[in-house]
Amino acid sequence: MAINTITHKGKTIYYNDWRNLKRPEAFAPKIKEGNENTKTLMDEGKKDILTLTDVSGSYTYGETIQWIKEAAKLAKPITKKSASVGLSISKKILLNSVNTFSKSDVKAFDTIEEAKDWLVS
Repeated sequence: MAINTITHKGKTIYYNDWRNLKRPEAFAPKIKEGNENTKTLMDEGKKDILTLTDVSGSYTYGETIQWIKEAAKLAKPITKKSASVGLSISKKILLNSVNTFSKSDVKAFDTIEEAKDWLVS
C-alpha cells in the first residue's frame, strides 16, 4: 500500500488517482486503499491534510456513491482541504451529495493545477 503524495509550493498533497474507473468493481480496491491510507495517517497523528482526487473519465453509480460518501466521512476529521478534478456536471451534483453526507467541503476544479494552487493557499 502506497500513499501517493504530490509536493506543491512546499506543501504535501495526498493524491487519489481514480481516473478511468468504469464500474463499481474498479472503484472498490481504490476506495479500500484510500480508507487504509486514511487510517494510517490517523494512526500517525496527521491532521490538516490536503487531498486531491482525480476522477477524469470515471463513472460513479450504484454502491460506489455510498462508498465514496463513507470514505469522505472517515477522512473528514484529519482533512483541512479537499479538491477533486475531472467532474462532469452530473458528478458535481453527486459531489454535493457527498459533501452533505460527510459534512465535507470538497471543491471541484477544472484542472489539477487550479486544485493544487487552491489547496496550498
